[in-house]
Amino acid sequence: MSRLIVPHPVAQNRAAQNIKGRRLGNILLAGLSAVVPRLALLVLMGIAIVLGAQAFRRELGDPWSEIMVSLPLLALLCASGAFLLVIIEIMERKWHPPAEYTRKLAHVGAGAIALSAPVLFSTHWPVLVMVVIFSAALIVSRLFGWLASLHVPAQRGEGDILFLWAVYLVFLLAEGNILMFQIPIVVLTVGDAVAALIGQRYGRIRYRMSGTTRTVEGSMAFIGVSFLCIWPLLQGLTEMLLVHCAALSVVLATTASAVEAVSPPGLDNVSIPITTFFLLGVFLR
Repeated sequence: MSRLIVPHPVAQNRAAQNIKGRRLGNILLAGLSAVVPRLALLVLMGIAIVLGAQAFRRELGDPWSEIMVSLPLLALLCASGAFLLVIIEIMERKWHPPAEYTRKLAHVGAGAIALSAPVLFSTHWPVLVMVVIFSAALIVSRLFGWLASLHVPAQRGEGDILFLWAVYLVFLLAEGNILMFQIPIVVLTVGDAVAALIGQRYGRIRYRMSGTTRTVEGSMAFIGVSFLCIWPLLQGLTEMLLVHCAALSVVLATTASAVEAVSPPGLDNVSIPITTFFLLGVFLR
């Protein structure tokens, strides 16, 4: 007859402590993996804001005269932005598309308008006027219940406002360099939008970062589309070799996708272009 072997109480206690220790270690590791990237992004954005403020002071000039000189082009871009918002409101009321579709349409449309800024304006003042106007428009639209698809409860519209101010900050930091402005903005505009749409439509492999569920398919779409946007710009606006343009495009696209994954909702509208800007600056020096 077999004997029933009862574990010694001391051995049981040690095993329980080991399990508890492993669980605590996993919790701490998960906490660090969530906190450290966020802290790094916050530090990076803080540096960007300080540098942007310095650029602002260097380019004070005569605001009124610089705005007046740029007034026709400024009015054209403002009218384009207003037309975009009207189209989105009509779509929302008439066809009721998924909120993510209209949000990303606004995202891409605003980015397309912004890409022309360094070509049309030699000073930051017209860009600042546009950002203030459309930030106010988004706030007013929220108060009156307009553009409902842009103000989903999870983000309350701050992400769209942050998008506008991120564009202005990158414009300040670029100091007239078209490439340094357009690559961060096109990655934010196109890469982020395609990642969200592909992830929603075709995403099957899910992972959770920064309190948000994302998909591997969406992240891969971000990398692929960003690569296709960055490479032609590098090839056309620099004297880099083809292979170097391709390699740098992969690095920028992959890094931007990783930043998007670890950024809290809405804050990626700042973290993506700022990180891309600084990384691009390191390689182009």
